[in-house]
Amino acid sequence: MKTIFVSPARLAVAHGLRASAVVTVLGLCACRPEAPEQTVASTQGEVVYGNDDRTEYGSFASTDPVRRLADSTALLTEPAGISCSGGTCTIPPEDLNLCPGQKFAGQPAALHMHCTVFLVGPDLFATAGHCIDSTLCSSRKVVFGFRVVNGSVISQVPDSNVYSCTSVVQSSSDPDFALFKVDRPVAGLRPLWVRYSGTIGNTQALTLIGHPDGLPLKIDRGGTVKGINTLPTKFFANTDSFVGNSGSPIFNSQTGVVEGILVAGNSDYSQTQPCLIVHTCSDTSGCPDDDPSFETVTRIMAATPKIPFHPAGIYVAAALL
Repeated sequence: MKTIFVSPARLAVAHGLRASAVVTVLGLCACRPEAPEQTVASTQGEVVYGNDDRTEYGSFASTDPVRRLADSTALLTEPAGISCSGGTCTIPPEDLNLCPGQKFAGQPAALHMHCTVFLVGPDLFATAGHCIDSTLCSSRKVVFGFRVVNGSVISQVPDSNVYSCTSVVQSSSDPDFALFKVDRPVAGLRPLWVRYSGTIGNTQALTLIGHPDGLPLKIDRGGTVKGINTLPTKFFANTDSFVGNSGSPIFNSQTGVVEGILVAGNSDYSQTQPCLIVHTCSDTSGCPDDDPSFETVTRIMAATPKIPFHPAGIYVAAALL
């Protein structure tokens, strides 16, 4: 089964409505919405498939290779989404208003968070094209370390974990991807290894890492390639993803290589008052009323002409072989 939730306040911002007026909105982007005049592009919102396989970063052993992949994944926010003083930066919280009993109910989300990004070069990041372009670069920050460890939400990080966008190398709406540079090389982390040739298998197991709806970093190892796998710039998957997962890396679970960028998905959801609940669809056939029925992933090879072929990434990928 699949599930999805969407913050009413976030929907209101995206569509110029008060939260109380939001009942059903279709065609949402999977990033955290901007005000209408600042929006880069519009795509469908993300959803969750299966038995909600999203897992906390801290649930994996420190020696688990998936944590190395997660360490090179971060959130994209605006300046108001991070407050720094005395060498420490605080991520202001937002309540998603999930109903009691819903997964991650009561867990704070990152206020003003827009998308997920991941490191592909010393100072180079990849994400979805609708998340950033040259007009938004100067107002975007990359933040590492927002996660749950030992049951506690880490919402304060060293200022060395925060980077500023300085230039957009490329931003495309079709295929949907973007590459951008930050103000300095990222210290202590290795760029992720990406696919440069070939095609992912039709039923390959997938891992998604990112910030669903702005929540602390989550890891989903339960995805697979679904449906048509012959399109040149995209494929489909049943990864567990929400608004905020736009830009998340989709990994080959066997090799640890980045296969694609999560960019869009089904927009159906269920909302009740005074809180939000999840909506379910078939794990095998997706949502029959939506087209496509599963999540849309831009093949990373659309971006590889501008991603340096660097040996540093080999270390990360080889750990999962």
